[in-house]
Amino acid sequence: MKYAALLTATLVTLAHSAPLDGEGLDNYGSYGTYGAYGSYGHYDASLDTAPKSLPAQDTPPASAAAAAPAAAPADAPADAPVAAQDAAPNNFVAVTTKSGDINVHLRPISANDADFTVFLARPYDANSGLGLYTNVAGGQGVFVTNEGELGYTQAHSGSSPSGSINMPFQYTPGTEPGTTGTLTFNSNSFVACPVDDQAGVYQIYASGAPNFSKPDCIGVGVATSTYTGTPAYQYN
Repeated sequence: MKYAALLTATLVTLAHSAPLDGEGLDNYGSYGTYGAYGSYGHYDASLDTAPKSLPAQDTPPASAAAAAPAAAPADAPADAPVAAQDAAPNNFVAVTTKSGDINVHLRPISANDADFTVFLARPYDANSGLGLYTNVAGGQGVFVTNEGELGYTQAHSGSSPSGSINMPFQYTPGTEPGTTGTLTFNSNSFVACPVDDQAGVYQIYASGAPNFSKPDCIGVGVATSTYTGTPAYQYN
């Protein structure tokens, strides 16, 4: 099975109640624990390969990495050494931003049609990959299909659709407590594409994917907010 990230119709009231000038992001500080996570629709896909990174972002061999001195990634702030990078928050929730468009502005990116989904990434490091914040053995990774669909692996399986990639995601946390950060893929933002026969539901695509060509989508930013609660066991 292939599992995708959605903006759901059940959360459209959030968009209507939030300001449309971007200042609504001030309402997204740090989130604590919230309820259990359910499952949502999924569809068949070929699961015959593990995700890969884009060629420009290949991770060096372990032996080379061990021999090289530790240093902050190139996209880290100049004053963020490795120690500061390690201390930055790794867990976050994400909302889409598109000032003036109530259909996609301040809408949570969710894996279950109802709640925020919590992501896990190493800040400032495009080569760390992106995952879901869970307790399940082996974890659950996030990938982008060759066509740009944002999805995640099933629990107890590292398989993903053929041709999918898991780097480079770039997570930059907020610089001060209570401020928002950003998430991009391959130095590009994301788009929200309407799901056929599901009014008000949008699927998230990465416009920086090699073969992205889907029409009728809305370009969105992705704002992140630190999550301080406990993880879900798994996402179904």
